[in-house]
Amino acid sequence: MDDYGMTGAVAGLFGLYTIIVLVVVVIYIVSLWMLFEKAGKPGWAAIIPVYNVIVLLEIVGLQWYWIFIFLAGIIPVIGNLIILAFWFYLSYLVALSYGKDIGFAVGLFLVGFVFYPMLAFNKDTKYLGPSVNPDNPFKPINPGEQEGNAE
Repeated sequence: MDDYGMTGAVAGLFGLYTIIVLVVVVIYIVSLWMLFEKAGKPGWAAIIPVYNVIVLLEIVGLQWYWIFIFLAGIIPVIGNLIILAFWFYLSYLVALSYGKDIGFAVGLFLVGFVFYPMLAFNKDTKYLGPSVNPDNPFKPINPGEQEGNAE
């Protein structure tokens, strides 16, 4: 293969990769928009980069300052593990807030581009309320069970 052929192949692969990434980003934005609206938050917040995480924190019941956990990323290796653990915990809290279980949370964490639309476009999925215990943010509550016990 000559230099022009290799350049064309690389450009084609880069173009395909760019299209795939854009499709996944649009899926995430549309899904977050719908989830925010189900929770009574403004849907447009899904398109504002840091603000969308703050709104997601509000939906699950965590305070806005939890966003500073992303500063752990400056710590080599350990910081990345902290951020991954936090994203998993946030996925778990989102699942609980919308009436789902730990299995769904794993799906949100690992293949969110599939599970976020499942959560957003399912008409039966309702926002049940924050899933964080106000007394202990590391001990989540199940809003659906809490409502069921109150009746």
